Amino acid sequence: MVLETPSPAERLSFVLHDVFAVPFDDVAQIMDRTPDPARQLASRARRRVQAAPHLAQPVLVNGEAGALFGPRDKPIASSGSPSAAAASPR
Repeated sequence: MVLETPSPAERLSFVLHDVFAVPFDDVAQIMDRTPDPARQLASRARRRVQAAPHLAQPVLVNGEAGALFGPRDKPIASSGSPSAAAASPR
């Protein structure tokens, strides 16, 4: 997972600021640091996350993404009931 690459302190600073928009003054207080080190930790985490390999491509089944949900051109069941969908042959 991409967020496993930063250290715990970097991850905390990054998530609080970049994901939840917590100001660095508040992040620093939560982390018992001053704002400049909290800002630096978030910056390092940002670089590590950007440098991490991208997530894998979507899983393809028989050359189609989403093939696990049934063919696109054929409804799974003609009636809208879940029991009919479960009993429907594919």
